[in-house]
Amino acid sequence: MAPPDAPQGRPRSQLRRDLRSGAWDSFLSTSLVFLTLPANLVIAALLTQVFGVGKGAFGILVSLPSWFNFFQLFLVPLLRMSPRAIAVGCVWAQIMLWTVLLCLLPFLPREDGAATPFFFVLLTLSALVTSLAGVGWTIWMRDVVPGRVRGAHFGLRNRYATIATVGFLLLISLFTGQAAGSIYPYMAVIALALLLRAGGLYNLHRTSEGVYRQPRRDWSLKLAQVFRCRPFMLFVCVNAFIAFCINFVNPFLPVFMYEQLGLSVSQTTLYFLLSSVAGAVMMPVWGRLLDRHGYVPVIMLSLLLMSLSDIGWLLAGPDRVWIVPILWLGYGLTSPGYLLGIFNMMMKLIPRELMVGGVSVNLAISSVMAAVAPMLQGAFVVYGPQVLGSVEAVYRAGFIGKPLLIVLSLLVLRRVKEPPSAGEPTMLGAMRTLRHVMFTTGLAFLTNFNFPRKRRSGQR
Repeated sequence: MAPPDAPQGRPRSQLRRDLRSGAWDSFLSTSLVFLTLPANLVIAALLTQVFGVGKGAFGILVSLPSWFNFFQLFLVPLLRMSPRAIAVGCVWAQIMLWTVLLCLLPFLPREDGAATPFFFVLLTLSALVTSLAGVGWTIWMRDVVPGRVRGAHFGLRNRYATIATVGFLLLISLFTGQAAGSIYPYMAVIALALLLRAGGLYNLHRTSEGVYRQPRRDWSLKLAQVFRCRPFMLFVCVNAFIAFCINFVNPFLPVFMYEQLGLSVSQTTLYFLLSSVAGAVMMPVWGRLLDRHGYVPVIMLSLLLMSLSDIGWLLAGPDRVWIVPILWLGYGLTSPGYLLGIFNMMMKLIPRELMVGGVSVNLAISSVMAAVAPMLQGAFVVYGPQVLGSVEAVYRAGFIGKPLLIVLSLLVLRRVKEPPSAGEPTMLGAMRTLRHVMFTTGLAFLTNFNFPRKRRSGQR
């Protein structure tokens, strides 16, 4: 007998195969998803250290995923097509684009950022198809995975993604530590990610269309009601401002470590791995704190503790690199509280009947703020030394300004009242932009993470 909420007409064996294929897809696709974010350690080093991409251009390239998270809202009508076709077709396009990059890397000019236009075009197309793949996959999985097992299934996917991320980071450290200044370690990393992504695509092809379709309503008619929901809109504005603060400084941390501290890609990857493992371990700890003390106090505590790591960067220097792993460990230990708290708070503040519209508004506003931030930081790194005297002084000004602005945002966050309602149990895709933002704090496993909402004790 099939599960009570299983799609009619889909055999139990097909459902099991769909769930198994989904878990393996998470494991195999995580590596390339990691590389598609230009703020990651590998692509940041490739662009700025090997091909000489300028800081202003780097800020623009880092902003591309957030821009397309915003633009995807205008692509919602495409979802009248088959979500499976969109997801699978865009993954094919993603693989082809990165294969082109892999093949052309040895032939691109390395002097004076001459290859910047090529990287801009390729990473723009990559951000477009990655965003569309995410939209299609989100709707598709809501049709494929029955609600009764959705939390358990995405919890399993998250564990697979975390294991894949840790293994990939270790391989990056191994590859990039072998030949400093050579293009071939980067090519090996990209080739491995493409090979794994091809395996993930095979599992997508094995997954059924999903016949348990939910009605697709014209959510745009609900947007006016969302904007009239004052507690939720206050929360959205605070969340977007915090995303701006984090994305203003953190995407440039790898460049700061390479150029100002003299660290290698291999060393930086190990520090990033330290933060990621600490974050994965601390997820359940912060979850229990949220259950016991409520969302707003724990979010505030998490952000204040994260700010200590920001301030700690003021102490880092070529002769004090010993503090760098401590700072990344601090990010990993403290940032999950903010991430989990924000997600659960959002799910409670949005009325059920406005869920799709509310998530879309939050995604749009936070995406724009997260996209603008690295572009401004890139401009400051280029033009700021004329005022502050050096590039290092510009970075250190950011390390001071970010925690001060976050503290100001907390004064507003205190005014957001946590409602007693249970909220929506799951909303795939709701945290896409924030996952990308928090990725820059070292939580690398978030690149392919999904958030089934944790129920507070006493909720039904």
